[in-house]
Amino acid sequence: MTQKLDTRTRIDADWIRAALTRGWGPEWARVPLNPLTDWQGRATGDSWLVHARSHPHVLKIRLDPAEQVAPAMYPLRQKVMAHCRRHGVPAPNPVPAADGGTVSWRDDLACELTPMLKGAVPNHAGQDQIVAVVRAGLRLRASLDEIPAHLVTALAATSRVESADWRLAVEEARTTLLPVAAHRTDDWGRACAAMLRGVVAAEGLMAAIRPRQVSAVVHGSLCAKQFVLSGGRDPQVLGLLDFGALHAGDPLLDLAALADTAARVRVGETAQRRALAQFLDCAVRNNLLAEGQEQLLMPLLLTRTVPPLIEVIREVLLDGRRGPGLVEQFDLYDPMHKTHVHRLLTGPGW
Repeated sequence: MTQKLDTRTRIDADWIRAALTRGWGPEWARVPLNPLTDWQGRATGDSWLVHARSHPHVLKIRLDPAEQVAPAMYPLRQKVMAHCRRHGVPAPNPVPAADGGTVSWRDDLACELTPMLKGAVPNHAGQDQIVAVVRAGLRLRASLDEIPAHLVTALAATSRVESADWRLAVEEARTTLLPVAAHRTDDWGRACAAMLRGVVAAEGLMAAIRPRQVSAVVHGSLCAKQFVLSGGRDPQVLGLLDFGALHAGDPLLDLAALADTAARVRVGETAQRRALAQFLDCAVRNNLLAEGQEQLLMPLLLTRTVPPLIEVIREVLLDGRRGPGLVEQFDLYDPMHKTHVHRLLTGPGW
């Protein structure tokens, strides 16, 4: 997911108040509003804080084209989240809209209203925070594995996720984009060149994996920014922020994303090895990962993240795209990090 938001609709306070009035009633539109910001103080563009008297809420507008799914997806998504909550997963619990659903529509954009969580999303997670994230992520994965078969079938028929061909992305990186980036002397050119070299170097890992014919409910976006944590010496996951990438597919994708997240623990390779060892131990003990499947995780994740990375790099190099969020996207998709994690997962020392 490239997080390139749909800007055709001007989202301002008046638009938000109209959406709240239409979806949840005029009393919601009379309270103070302000745009939600990220850790750097920048407006996210797709989320607004609604200062309701009882409790602050967040109105999420699905501006990312990758999240603009068929209306039939939303009741299915709600059933999955309700199932997860019953299994102890702190999944979002949207406020029911006036029509009884969980979303309201304005200008063909889906809007969801959920209670705001009081915790924080750490920018650079420490060891205890990573332990909490891994524990919650694996609990989510176990819960998704117990989704009834009829719901998996319905989700597969509705979501229809089509993964871009990573081979075409690698070829574009090698023959088109890398020569352009290599001749650039600016910071963005050098950053793109490094990412592209990482993509080309990871081609062998991706080529070695064979698609698995499995179908389960997949969260699809288990990165660190999804987990809201409490403070203190024993941090707990208070909630998962979003299920917008939910689809039917290979459950190893969630485990791969969780391993990638675990290895982002701060302070060195020793901490990374410890975090990954804890992840593997817990995943195997809970029958979420079979022996030898750790070798599939990063190659699978690379096949899913290389195409959107190439899309971002193409926009930077050829279209002159700039602005907030690019550094975070490069970090999220970084093929060199994933290759490093693969080495830690499969190399000597385990």
